[in-house]
Amino acid sequence: DLQELLGFNKPSKTLDWLLRNSEAAIKELVIKSNVTSSPSECEEVLSHDNTAGPTDHVKGKSVVNKCKDLLNLTKESRAKARARARDRTKEKMC
Repeated sequence: DLQELLGFNKPSKTLDWLLRNSEAAIKELVIKSNVTSSPSECEEVLSHDNTAGPTDHVKGKSVVNKCKDLLNLTKESRAKARARARDRTKEKMC
């Protein structure tokens, strides 16, 4: 993963590097897409999706899909972090 590729042993250093090097692209993306990336707002959109009818706008559905992708990515990232933590713990135990 990116953390290993960059050679950082702390996720916070990887995150700092990533944010520093992609700040301009993130701002540009936010301006272009006008899509919220807050998990709580995404969850709100997803809860409204359950009551969505066939006349919903296509744009609204793309926001829902983006939020679902964001939530899935967050879950995957946390799962990988837990796996790395387990590996570190195993190394310390041996």
